[in-house]
Amino acid sequence: MASDRPEDGRLTAIDLFCGAGGASCGIDAGGFDLVAAVDKNTDALDTHAANLPGYTVRHDLNDVDPSILPEEARSPVYVHGSPPCKGFSTANDTRSRDDPRNSLVFDFIDWVDALQPRVTTMENVTGMTNISKNFMDRLTAAFQEAGFRVKWRILNAADYGVPQTRRRGRLG
Repeated sequence: MASDRPEDGRLTAIDLFCGAGGASCGIDAGGFDLVAAVDKNTDALDTHAANLPGYTVRHDLNDVDPSILPEEARSPVYVHGSPPCKGFSTANDTRSRDDPRNSLVFDFIDWVDALQPRVTTMENVTGMTNISKNFMDRLTAAFQEAGFRVKWRILNAADYGVPQTRRRGRLG
């Protein structure tokens, strides 16, 4: 049976829209070699760097440009993304399908398409599933056009040891 490990044995990962590093901590704890964590929020990146020293990159992810990444991060095995949820969140009284932040999930897919990892996951609030009639169909189609099979699930963090009910959508 062929190994899924790259020839050099490293399971490299990138965290896009990394924020302060919650997902990055999980990626690191899962045994991946986190080679880049990208966000445009300087304060969040400072927190990330304090907890996980290494490659933090300040960049607006609307601009799909893998050359901003360190060389070793340009062909990762795994890419995770947590695009901003404010436009989708049911806690946002003014949420709208026309919120420009909603397009960031498609920017994430453009990054995934450019980097071509073996595996990708994306996390967001469950409100993304009903922001508009065909949003999830468009999202799924965009991932498929980038060459990925897609499975969408709603997971509750309480089922994984977190002491709160925190339902999130996972796409991977």
